[in-house]
Amino acid sequence: MTGRGVGMKARLAVGLVSMLATVHAAEVQKADNEDALALGSSWVGGVAPGGVDTAVWDGELIPDATNWVYGLGEDVAWGGIRVTNSPGSLAVTNDGSRLTLGAGGMDLDVGMMNPSSQVSFDVPITLAAPQTWRGWRGQDGNGAGHYFWRPVDGTGPLALATGWFAFYEPLTMSDGLNMASGSGCLSGRTPWCTARFRSVRAACSWSTSRWRPSGGRASRPAA
Repeated sequence: MTGRGVGMKARLAVGLVSMLATVHAAEVQKADNEDALALGSSWVGGVAPGGVDTAVWDGELIPDATNWVYGLGEDVAWGGIRVTNSPGSLAVTNDGSRLTLGAGGMDLDVGMMNPSSQVSFDVPITLAAPQTWRGWRGQDGNGAGHYFWRPVDGTGPLALATGWFAFYEPLTMSDGLNMASGSGCLSGRTPWCTARFRSVRAACSWSTSRWRPSGGRASRPAA
């Protein structure tokens, strides 16, 4: 076989793999149970979301839930997370497992049924790709709390598009943090804003114990 033929076959193989990944990416709905999120039984259809899939919590599908509280069960990798029509708070508890999150990021910017709803992740999170997180702002612009109790690392940058986020352990993902004018963050018990990002004061101003974005960018210090 000529070099040209081998090259053609290689390109076709790469294209086929890419097509299969695209075709198999899906939104996977959380089922009405409290099973660990790594289990197929925890999801509608009996198959847990994979590394290219979006894990979806839909309050219309689980209308009687007041709080969604789950453990991961084991390390999991999802393409993204979307929460919609939340009747209560969503909490992923610490059982020693890790969540890896792909380019889909987190979309929590939804009209929650309960204005006091909160989102809490008590698990370490690794970013597998640059991504955007959107939090719910609420009718008054303040919205729900989004709490992250363990370190966030991996491939950045991480962009906070809307909502308030509280981080209680360091952020060490590459390429830093971008904050849009509709977002903000709390420093928590670990002041990662000053410890991890030298230029955060150029990006944010300190007001009422919150970092308020002013159109700049927070970036990691040089090694």
